[in-house]
Amino acid sequence: RQRQMCIRDRHHLVSPEDLHSYTNLHSSEVYQKLNIQSTAPRSIVKSSLEQLYDRVEEIERDGKTGLLVYSEIYLYEGGKDLLTLEWVSNPTNDMLADSIVALVLQIEANPSSMRVGPKQEKSFGIDLDKVRTLLSKHFGDVRIEDDRKICLNVDGVEAVVAV
Repeated sequence: RQRQMCIRDRHHLVSPEDLHSYTNLHSSEVYQKLNIQSTAPRSIVKSSLEQLYDRVEEIERDGKTGLLVYSEIYLYEGGKDLLTLEWVSNPTNDMLADSIVALVLQIEANPSSMRVGPKQEKSFGIDLDKVRTLLSKHFGDVRIEDDRKICLNVDGVEAVVAV
């Protein structure tokens, strides 16, 4: 999404909303809505979304309770055996919506492979020795303290990274 544009003839920075004042151009947003035929249990869909994405919240909009993924994609029950996704189109949101569709279709194809469970904290499995080796090649002396902190000196400034 464009935050500002430079108009070449006048060398002005303008927001997309003001574009029509300086040129014959207009800006707009594309609002997408997609229906997916699905009989997958909604509890499995919700649990799977929560396991895959960091920010999934249950909200009510227009009298319908649904899920909001990353504050951008709204997923709700659009009717019997129908899930509806709504979002403002941009490359990031389109990719996110595609991944949600793929997840729902995977659940639809093989619901027994999915489990409903509590949301789990993500573990990145960081190998501190490998991180220390990588950082030491770029910054010199790197120390590991308390098995959870990486300490290094960058241009005379002590940096501490807690992992």
